Amino acid sequence: MASRTLYFSSAAEGKWSEAAKWREGSSAGAENALKTVPTAEDDVIFDAGSKSCKLETTGGKCRSLDASLYKATLSLAIELVVGTTTAPAGNNALKLGSGMTFTLTAGIFIKFIGTSKATEKITTAGIKMPPFKFSGIAG
Repeated sequence: MASRTLYFSSAAEGKWSEAAKWREGSSAGAENALKTVPTAEDDVIFDAGSKSCKLETTGGKCRSLDASLYKATLSLAIELVVGTTTAPAGNNALKLGSGMTFTLTAGIFIKFIGTSKATEKITTAGIKMPPFKFSGIAG
């Protein structure tokens, strides 16, 4: 499957696992044509209009996650897996913004599985992070 860029909706808060919450072009854009949640091949963006998102019953997957302009809350109650065989744009695997809130359940981690030979970046913007796990080339 080709890589897509999916934005979390500006319409209402929701769960990562809700396909109807994902948009193309911006958080206010049209519902994604495939009506699916992000896959390991997709770049995920939480922009300034995106509402709060919970990752709680099904682990989330994406090639990259950019929340640098996000102003709401991203809550992790289950593992988030980031990475694939190709590096994302700008080699940014994870990019958080200082205007967002990040919450997580104890014992949860973010797993990076990229196997691209490019050096991929993690930007936390001073946000306290859960433990990271690395596999693939870096792990």
